[in-house]
Amino acid sequence: MLACTDDWESLTVLTGTIMNEDEYMSESIAENNDFYISTLLFCKMILAYTFGFEEKAQLMSQEVKDCSFFAFEKGFFSLPFCFYSAMISYSRYQSTGQRKHLRTARKYRKVLARHHSNRNPNANPFLAIIEVEELALKLTDPLLIMQACNASIQLQAGEGFSNLEALANEQASRIMRNLGEPVVENYRERAIHVYSHKWGAKAKSRWLQEEQDLIISEDSDEGQQCCGRRFLTPI
Repeated sequence: MLACTDDWESLTVLTGTIMNEDEYMSESIAENNDFYISTLLFCKMILAYTFGFEEKAQLMSQEVKDCSFFAFEKGFFSLPFCFYSAMISYSRYQSTGQRKHLRTARKYRKVLARHHSNRNPNANPFLAIIEVEELALKLTDPLLIMQACNASIQLQAGEGFSNLEALANEQASRIMRNLGEPVVENYRERAIHVYSHKWGAKAKSRWLQEEQDLIISEDSDEGQQCCGRRFLTPI
């Protein structure tokens, strides 16, 4: 899905030449296979978040949680589940302004922070991106926020997590644009490149390119000016 599709309306439907989602789910329910059910919902959650379907992603997150499967509560899926659930909740807070979403995001952040304090190295890349979200909520100095963004990007790249490296660049682009800083395209172009050439998520790369073209068009129509702004140089 991340590599092949051009149908933005069906991005979270896992049905095609490889599998049939409805059939798979029916068989999994009939077999009472919580692992298969949970992992399918988790995949749909990530797809929904990746392509901007925030409400659907949040519903999928809750459904995974309701399954109460061990792998997602305390097992090997728990860290990525907490990370994506937190990012979904931050996005919902930013789009709705409802603080319940922020409380949910911070609940998942505490889980990641606890793993970090227990010296679980697997939590570090996730927590770095989460901390950038927190800083963007608390600070207004674009230089400090950009330094945090750059540190997160460098961490993901150094660890070889190309999916998180791309996401960190995409995050930096969004945050810096909200601050009105003219470094947005640098981060966005890097995100597009990493998604496509390092992670292989070509559908996501095309989706992001279309979004960037739309943003550039909107900014041009609004006549936004960069004159007089401090120009910040990303890593």
